Amino acid sequence: MASFLVLAPVSVLLVSCSSYQLARAVLPIAEEGKPVPELEELCKTEGGVHVYQQPPSVEGFVLKPETDYLHGPDQPATDQGWGGCSLNECLRYLIDYGYDFVEAQYNDTPDALPRDFADSVDRHDDSGLYRYRLVPREERQCKTFDWLVKHDVAGFSYRVRDRKAQLGGRCIVAERIPGFTARYQVERNTIIRAQPDYDGTSGGFLTEYQHVIRDRKTGEIMVKGSGFSYQNLSYINKHLGNCISDDVNIFEFWKYLPPVGYRAVRRN
Repeated sequence: MASFLVLAPVSVLLVSCSSYQLARAVLPIAEEGKPVPELEELCKTEGGVHVYQQPPSVEGFVLKPETDYLHGPDQPATDQGWGGCSLNECLRYLIDYGYDFVEAQYNDTPDALPRDFADSVDRHDDSGLYRYRLVPREERQCKTFDWLVKHDVAGFSYRVRDRKAQLGGRCIVAERIPGFTARYQVERNTIIRAQPDYDGTSGGFLTEYQHVIRDRKTGEIMVKGSGFSYQNLSYINKHLGNCISDDVNIFEFWKYLPPVGYRAVRRN
């Protein structure tokens, strides 16, 4: 038994090395720098941040779960994240930027407890729609918040201590709601836009990393930030181009959808 336990990792390593050597033997290396016309066109026409209509100042917004559309932008979503308002997101939105509330759909997952909380009565596994906000400190309302601080979930404790003055004896709670009330929605979407060849070789796909502020009443996109990348799995060096600017990678949506009485404090 001891010999098996010692040798097992070595066997895994040898298999991994063999697989890598086989891939090198079978897959070619692409000539990097060769343009992908479809990528260049999207980068030119849609890359970066575009403000189609300036939203007004708001008290709060809907935060949509991160969503994948891996069969194209016109097909149904293929995957959706936990959602909710994560601990650190809630601190930034409610304390640093001054929104009165964030509304979000929370999707139950077996391992959700360490990352997010779903309401203010110690239930971490209840899917639904929630409104996250700051409330005056009361033992029952702050029980979940205090538990998260005490156990330093996601490095939460020092972030709370750093904002002690702004919290002013309040805590963050999440309340179950029957429906969203905020007019504007913030989205983070990953979309397969096309599957172009590279130098005549198939196996490629062009991905859009998209941030959107949408008017929920009209369905219109008010602001969109898009970055694009191209990969081709038929090559060893599969990452063959991208245009993802800093303002898209770190999309500061509160500049375009400012809270009433905007009082943002920049933090890491």
